[in-house]
Amino acid sequence: NYLAQIKVAHDSEAVIEVKAVAEVIVFKIVYLLLHMNRVSDALSQFRQHVKTFQSLLGIPSLAFHHHAWMSNQYRTFGEFWEEAPSAQRHSSKMQNSGYFYQSAAEYA
Repeated sequence: NYLAQIKVAHDSEAVIEVKAVAEVIVFKIVYLLLHMNRVSDALSQFRQHVKTFQSLLGIPSLAFHHHAWMSNQYRTFGEFWEEAPSAQRHSSKMQNSGYFYQSAAEYA
């Protein structure tokens, strides 16, 4: 795990930077996995990403930034999911773009 090398206080400004780097990395990986028809791997990667960062708020006065960031994670994944034909063939209730868009709206 690339994040194992980075230790950052949960209430520091560095959390924003760590999230920005993680976002770029995870969406590069997810994009490639989806386009290689490795749908379950892409979904697992995204779920682990969300699990890692869902409670990492950063500075308490900037909690709104965390919620906007989480919303963007779900929205972006929903867009990738929608664009990948192989993902649509494997869709279930919890694995369709609508689910990810709804989750994005809940964080917004």
